[in-house]
Amino acid sequence: MKTPIMNWRPPAVLKWTPRPLRTTMNRPPVEETPDELEFQMVSARKAAKTTIIEDTALPIETGNKYLPLAENKSYPASISLKPQGDHKAIIKEIAEKFPGTENRWIYDYVNIKPPSEESILQILALLNERKAEYLLNESYDERPIKVVIKDLSDETDPQEIVDDLTSKGYAINRITQMKNYRLKKLLPMFLVEIKKKGKYLNIYNEKSICYFRVKIETYRKKAKATICYNCSGFYHAARNCHLKPKCIKCGGEHPTRECSIKDKIAEPKCVNCGESGHLAAWKGCKSYPIIKKPSYRQNGKSYAQAASEKVELPTKKKTEEKSDDPFDLEDIKDSMKAIKEVKMLLDEFPTLLEAARLSKTAKTRTEKVLIVLNALVGA
Repeated sequence: MKTPIMNWRPPAVLKWTPRPLRTTMNRPPVEETPDELEFQMVSARKAAKTTIIEDTALPIETGNKYLPLAENKSYPASISLKPQGDHKAIIKEIAEKFPGTENRWIYDYVNIKPPSEESILQILALLNERKAEYLLNESYDERPIKVVIKDLSDETDPQEIVDDLTSKGYAINRITQMKNYRLKKLLPMFLVEIKKKGKYLNIYNEKSICYFRVKIETYRKKAKATICYNCSGFYHAARNCHLKPKCIKCGGEHPTRECSIKDKIAEPKCVNCGESGHLAAWKGCKSYPIIKKPSYRQNGKSYAQAASEKVELPTKKKTEEKSDDPFDLEDIKDSMKAIKEVKMLLDEFPTLLEAARLSKTAKTRTEKVLIVLNALVGA
């Protein structure tokens, strides 16, 4: 039997009473100082942690193998001494007076590379004093750039172009009007050499010269050897040549430009190979240097495959030219054969020649046949 629970009471119900919100509406305004207006408190959760960078790591050195391509070209000036006479004594004297000079044997010449720009002037003075023959190889900075000015009249005075370019700050070394030597006609193009001084590359941005709109392009040199008009040699210009002069026309000891021969030579003689019938500037001369053209590229083949076999370059198809001459080569051959047979026939029957003369007087064809038959029977 269960004992009744005495004094039991139901659980009390808790009542929630909201608290009044804290507001500053009833509070008096607080005066803020200028420092407090600029400064704002930020909670620690939103504040960033200060990072301390320690300079303990060593700097990493990086290299760029393509950096030499971006650098400016610099070729120092040098001298090519012609080995003749007492050239060994001259080389020895240069080496003693100018320590650090490098001498090399290049293309049958003694290439002298001075240690400084000041010493090259002294070496040139020494060579001129010894009356030695040499070539001056200009440095890259001393070599002028060549440009072609187009779209001007062929009657334009070159001196006007020089004056206009000089007023714009360019140093002109030389100007020549280009010419078509086959037609013997001046062209509306001017070759200008500009020294590398100041902002010389701005020449390509020029749009107007002598109050005319022009087009300026880089001079495209032909793939042939340069000939010197002082010594008639190759691979150098006359302005840097200090060799013994040799005229390309008559072979005399004077520059070609000072030669008295102005007309065309009937039977010229080459001063390089000694043969008659051509000048030294003729490409067919055996002494004329040949510049090799770039090899023909074969698609789909490796270098070893292309080098192992001889490949014929594709030739351009030549169009058949129709001639107005009625006789062809084959017709000429047939005619020659017929003449040969007729000659053999006349040797065997000499009376046919007389019969041919008599047949001219015959009036009918029958009479001509009878004359020929009588000649054959009589033979």
